[in-house]
Amino acid sequence: MRRLLTRRPMSGYGVETKALNRAIRRNIERFQEDFMLKLTRPEYTGILRCQIGTLRHGGHSKVVLLWGRSGAKYPTISSEMFTDDTLKKIAREILKGYALEPRGIHGVAHWGRVMDNGLRLAEFTGANARVVQLFALFHDSRRLNDDHDPLHGARGAELAAAMNGGLFTLASTDLELLRYACTRHTEGLTEGDATVRTCWDADRLDLPRVSVFPKPARLCTAPAREKDFIAQAAARSEADFHTALAQAIIDSLE
Repeated sequence: MRRLLTRRPMSGYGVETKALNRAIRRNIERFQEDFMLKLTRPEYTGILRCQIGTLRHGGHSKVVLLWGRSGAKYPTISSEMFTDDTLKKIAREILKGYALEPRGIHGVAHWGRVMDNGLRLAEFTGANARVVQLFALFHDSRRLNDDHDPLHGARGAELAAAMNGGLFTLASTDLELLRYACTRHTEGLTEGDATVRTCWDADRLDLPRVSVFPKPARLCTAPAREKDFIAQAAARSEADFHTALAQAIIDSLE
């Protein structure tokens, strides 16, 4: 990591940190995927305590970003995640019984963005990263149509339970979180376990793909309600952004 950007003007750039962060976000496609990483609040606090002795009351309350070469997109949870190879195998198994077009609005690209949203949120919410990853793959996996299908979440939950112990294994408590998150993800709930709320927000943040923009009051976690987080997720959603994992899954179908 080359430098940590503080809230003071950066002498090397001659601009306020917030302005630099904003400019990079607006041109994010020009930067490598690992160019920025997010600090958790405990990490940010720890750095400040090391540098200035204590964190003053009223300190930074928003998402903190580190700019530089990190080598890890989700630095604080990467060790807890399934590998891409495992996720691709799970996705291919799911797609054997998928009733819709894999490239459709509830298909693989959506799963990839939900996973990315969820893992970005998990850095701050403490959500179980593996449950978040599996939610992304299973929550819409058994839709029968792209419109009204109120039982699709429950069917996805049952598929996850049936596959547990094969390509992946979750403990019983984690499996129940996954099943609950899948089953009730369309009900508009905002209360519950941090992992479940992270899953729901990850899905809702991708609604702009169908011209629905989530209101902060209907999101479940504090990071997801931040304007910048909503805006970045919306930009990816409207552009039908494909994560590397989603693209790899789609490519494997051809």
